[in-house]
Amino acid sequence: SHIARYIGWNGAYVSGLDVLHFQLEGSASETTDAYSAMLSGTSTYEYESGRINTHTLEHLKTLLETYKGTLKVKAYPKFGKEISTMDLRTECDKYREKFGKYPDIIIVDSLDLLTDASGKNWDVKGLRHKRIATAQDLKDLAGELNAWVVATYQATIENPEWVNDEKNVLTAFNTSECKGLQRPCTHFISLNQSKREYRESTMRIYADKFRFCKKGEPFRIATDYEHEKFYSRERTLNLPQS
Repeated sequence: SHIARYIGWNGAYVSGLDVLHFQLEGSASETTDAYSAMLSGTSTYEYESGRINTHTLEHLKTLLETYKGTLKVKAYPKFGKEISTMDLRTECDKYREKFGKYPDIIIVDSLDLLTDASGKNWDVKGLRHKRIATAQDLKDLAGELNAWVVATYQATIENPEWVNDEKNVLTAFNTSECKGLQRPCTHFISLNQSKREYRESTMRIYADKFRFCKKGEPFRIATDYEHEKFYSRERTLNLPQS
């Protein structure tokens, strides 16, 4: 979720684009509060409980007035309701009716809570094919709307020792439920974090598939989840990349 919001924040408030964020777990207010905390440089708890000073609030208000992009959040918090890619397309059409254009960036958090538009009742054995079909729908949606679609996915790794070995990085072939998931994707990036890295607020990023360049080596970043930011630029610059 942190990387999804970081992309949304950069798209709307750095690049001046129009972003539509689909949150498939949790409420819209939880997501917008996390965005607001990121902008104000506070934690979500501090923002929601009002424990931020007037100067910070005024600074946040000034920043929002200077931004040219927009960020809208659509959440599906209803328990037990399965959301399909057709539901997302319907919301994008509503967005166009209201704002006169489709969003430039569509964020889906997350793909494993989404199903494809076929209406098929997938069983456990068909889970991998369901994931691939859903990813293909999102790729088609991106092409039809001329938008970037960014989707998160939480992989299941049954061997914690493998995860804690920092020589390993996740690829699409590490998890049985999503082999082949990378095929419809333009980019496929994994976030890798051992217990040690979790304690020191760092992680390794690996581009398993990248359209514009060859695969390279994993690189390390420093995270800043305490302030709802995906990464700390200052700390990252001082990290060894060996």
